[in-house]
Formats: sequence, C-alpha cells, structure tokens
Amino acid sequence: MRSASLSGIAERYAAVVLRGFEKNRLQCRKRVASSYRPKTPSQVQANKEFAHALASGVLETVEVVCPVCGHDSFEDVANVERQGFPLRTVLCGRCPTMYSKTVLTDEGLNLFYSNFYRHLYGGRQIPDDDWFDSQFRNGQRILAEYSSFSERSNWPDGLKVLEIGTGAGGALLPFHQQGANVIGIDLDEEYLSFGRGKGLNLVRGSIADLPNLPRQNLIILKDVLEHLPRPLEALKLARGSLTPNGVCYIQVPSFQSLKYLGYRNDLLRYLQFAHVVHFTRESLTYLCQCAGLEVVYSDQRAIVMCRPADSQIPAKTPPPREVAVDALNRIYRTRLLTSWDYRVRSAIPEPIKKLLRTTRSVSQRLTSR
Repeated sequence: MRSASLSGIAERYAAVVLRGFEKNRLQCRKRVASSYRPKTPSQVQANKEFAHALASGVLETVEVVCPVCGHDSFEDVANVERQGFPLRTVLCGRCPTMYSKTVLTDEGLNLFYSNFYRHLYGGRQIPDDDWFDSQFRNGQRILAEYSSFSERSNWPDGLKVLEIGTGAGGALLPFHQQGANVIGIDLDEEYLSFGRGKGLNLVRGSIADLPNLPRQNLIILKDVLEHLPRPLEALKLARGSLTPNGVCYIQVPSFQSLKYLGYRNDLLRYLQFAHVVHFTRESLTYLCQCAGLEVVYSDQRAIVMCRPADSQIPAKTPPPREVAVDALNRIYRTRLLTSWDYRVRSAIPEPIKKLLRTTRSVSQRLTSR
C-alpha cells in the first residue's frame, strides 16, 4: 500500500511538472518580454518607424530554408520577438539550428542596419565613451585569446586585423595599440565617425566588400554571423580574405548558453528581429567546415577560431537536431527557476556579494593546497 501511495504521489508530481513545462513552452511562443519594450525616446520613435516600414512594405521580406544545412522542414518555436514584433522562429527539421523563417531582403537589411538597428536595440543615436570602453574590453579579451592561440613571436610584421560589424571599432583599439594594421567595416555612419575620432581606420561597408580589401591575418566576426541570412556565403568570403595562415575569430550568442549570457534562460529575452540564425556549438562548427575552414578551437559559448583548410573539407553529415531540442527543453524547464534565482541574487547588497566572492576565493585556495 505504501509503495502504491508513493507511486501515485510521484505520478501526480510528474503531471504537475509536465503541465508547467508545456505551459512554459506555449508562453515562449506567445509571450512578449516586457522588459525589452522600448523605453528611451529614440527607442520609442524607432519602434514606431520600424513597425510602419514593415507594415507598408518599405522593408520587404522573403521566406527561407535552414541557412546552415539548407533543409526545408521545420518546427515552430515562437511567433513573436522580445519587443513584440511578429517573428516566426523555427527549429530546423534536420540540424540543430533555429532561424527566422522570414527575413529581410538584402536591400531591407542595408536599410535596417543603417536606420533602425542601433536605435531599436541600443537606444542611442551615437555611442558614448562608456560604450566604446566596453568594446575595448572585448577587444582585449579577443587579443588575449588570439595571443594564446598564435604566439606573438610568430605574428607577421604589420599584422593585419579586420573586424566586420565593428560599430565604433573599440575592439580594434587593443590591436592598434600593439602596432597592428587594423580596419573595421560597418553600415552605421554615426558609429564609424565616433571611432574615427579615436584614430581608427573605419569604413562604411559590409561583408560583401571583403574581396575589395587586402588579405588579413585575423578576421573578427563577433556577434555578426547571427545577423546574416546567408552565413555560409559570408564565411566563404572570409576564408577567401585570409592569408594562408590567417585566423577567423567567430563568436555568436548560442542558445545553449542563455543562462550565462544575461538572458536568464528566457528564450523570449533572447529572440530579436536582428538575429536571424541561432546557432549551437555543433551547428556553427559544421557551418565552418562547409565553408572550407578548419576549426582549431571551439567552446560551449560558441566561440570558434578556424583557419583555411589545406584542401576543401568534405561536407560532413549535419549534427543531430536533438542537440537543439535538448537545449530548448532545458530552457523551458529552468526558466522560472533561473528567474527567481536572478531576483534573489539581485536583492543581495553588493557589499555582501563581494564578501561572499572573497570567502569563496579563499576557500578555493585553501582547498587546492
């Protein structure tokens, strides 16, 4: 009797958990992330203008297949993005990639990034020194990772570094200070002008302009590939623009790591109109291989460093889509728990947090002895 009673309790508990899981999955398809609704005057105005441009057809859209493996079967994941714009996000039926089923045309993309993107997601018309400093710190991290991968003694004289989607070019400044020849390209003239004021070589353009530029020892694609509807073509262009021993540094916001990227394991905080491809570590590695790039480093944060392959790498079978299914299920199951954990941590005064970090650090040092 006792065993049967415990079994019944376990079944009821499992049913409650399953209902909550399915409710969360449904909410991720319908809910709008209210914390990302426009707040600043420039965001509010950009939101209205962007909605009008979409509705009036000024920004034209087209339907696409999976941008990684080219398969046309899919499963719906969400129908809205975090600011409330209608956006159909789907999961490929063949590989572990999520993507926007409808994307802007090439002309629409140029208009979007020239006129809307920074206003919608940054809330500012031009960058300030604090924002530039945050880019600079990212550049320092990239420089450290590149240095650990490629010994500085092996750097060619006049190291050539190119960043695509450079913004104000802050990430290039650490390389510039080390004597590298740097160039950054972006579509937003306001941001480019700000970076030029810092002494950086920045030009207006896109990844399509790579064939017109010199070959590079390092090409940086940080938080760029997820914005491109044809990422395979972009990586092939990057490969053709590298020197034989050149390195392509790629970083994307993988949905496998939402808990650690400031999204609190909340899919709706992560989805945005500007992101048209959502990678896993596995799908990003596969895409690089298809572009003729040999992956020499990758991690779960979806940071990849690769070189041009000596010969064309034969396309491998795409990784199983179950990788993405598992990641999504983990997001759905843990979103509410992560949200409460974030709220509790946010309520802890900073001095206490500092004391806890110090105590943990001391404990770890004692344990390691």
